Amino acid sequence: MTTDKAAERSASRKRRNENKEHRINTILKAARDVFFAKGYVRATMDEIAAGAGVSKPVVYSHFRSKDALFFSLILPVIDTLESELRTLQSRIASGEICDGEALIRGYFRAAKACYDISPDSFRILMFFQLGGLIGDMKPEIRDRLNQAGGRNFIIAREIFAEATAKGWIRETPVHDLIDVLWGATIGIMQLQDAKLNESRRSEYKTASFRLAEELMLDALVIKSGANI
Repeated sequence: MTTDKAAERSASRKRRNENKEHRINTILKAARDVFFAKGYVRATMDEIAAGAGVSKPVVYSHFRSKDALFFSLILPVIDTLESELRTLQSRIASGEICDGEALIRGYFRAAKACYDISPDSFRILMFFQLGGLIGDMKPEIRDRLNQAGGRNFIIAREIFAEATAKGWIRETPVHDLIDVLWGATIGIMQLQDAKLNESRRSEYKTASFRLAEELMLDALVIKSGANI
């Protein structure tokens, strides 16, 4: 009997956790739709609750504010970029990456992976950055977002500073270089997402990223034996 009750309690907890996860995912999906349709500033928790088919108190039971909900949407993109950059850093340390060409190609693969894992969340982050909306957020969430995003810029600067010191790429102001690389990433995504031919968007993105990659290779990479 004791074993049966324990099994029942375990099954009950599992169902509750699954229901909670499903409810959170439903709210996040509704939030993405509302943020896209209305924009961050005009979106309301009432609209998000209606889209998710739950009451507003239910939304607030999982997310304390609109800012917290927005942060939860874009955090996976920021975390994915950090993971990809740290992997790039590890590949340099292990000797798997040992020249500028491999580094540049690795960076663009890492940037594109952030889009591929969650295109909608990436687009929301992109529109948020381009729209300069961070000042509209509550200080607590704004600071967390700045900290998470800033960490990625620091890692990227460390990677390219090391590549410069190793003689893999040309001497370039590393802060400006990372801004250019990230700007190219979000610029390509924004431009191609704006094109009407939905069936060829992926093709356009791939071609644009490939061209950006080749241009950066030509501009930055020091060829073996080259005079600079």
